[in-house]
Amino acid sequence: LLGSAAGILFGLAAALTKTTVSMLDEGLGAVLWDWHVYALVIVSVAAFWLEQAALQTGALAAAVATTMGLDPLSSLVFGIVLFEEALHESAVGYTISLLSLGAALAGLVILARAKGAEAPPRSAPAPEPA
Repeated sequence: LLGSAAGILFGLAAALTKTTVSMLDEGLGAVLWDWHVYALVIVSVAAFWLEQAALQTGALAAAVATTMGLDPLSSLVFGIVLFEEALHESAVGYTISLLSLGAALAGLVILARAKGAEAPPRSAPAPEPA
């Protein structure tokens, strides 16, 4: 859950970054007086904090997979909903994109379910020299 929340917030940070960067044409003062830049800072700090909390749980594969999966997905949703962006104009483009997305998500599920390599057995401590 922590990795999922971090991934979604990283996607929101991407949307806020796009808005903030698009305002640079108006000058640095316009950027500093706009609420988007402050929201970007808050969301980014929260996303990093959640990511670190997810990694500290010890379930590294699940934490990394959910963050990596939900970051681009949430960025995609925010881009389409908030910025009215379109991915493609043809059915072939949409089909290739959906197949690619499915392959990426399948890989992330496999990664999340993977077990880490077993630790080597501990050897007995060496005797101290006399």
